[in-house]
Amino acid sequence: MSETPTSPDAQTRFKQEAARYAVTYVQSGMIVGLGTGSTAIFATRHIAELLDRGQLRDIRAFATSKAVWAEAVRLGTRLPAVGKRAAPLMNRFGRSWLRP
Repeated sequence: MSETPTSPDAQTRFKQEAARYAVTYVQSGMIVGLGTGSTAIFATRHIAELLDRGQLRDIRAFATSKAVWAEAVRLGTRLPAVGKRAAPLMNRFGRSWLRP
């Protein structure tokens, strides 16, 4: 029985689901390594959503790849350059998600 290749759309959905599941382990007050790759970008987007909604707070994060760092910046967060110490995530208005 040969395996059927997974379609790109299905692979993307699986990655999004994996990212959302991984983010369920993120708790307010954590330092988070945002990872590398497309699944990490999905996780970064979900973390940003939760921070914007106030469901997560006091998150400090660092990116391990330029692509994830760029996505976090595009989402309006401020992160240290890749390889630097964790910094508080900040929203697009320059307010820290650490404090209202």
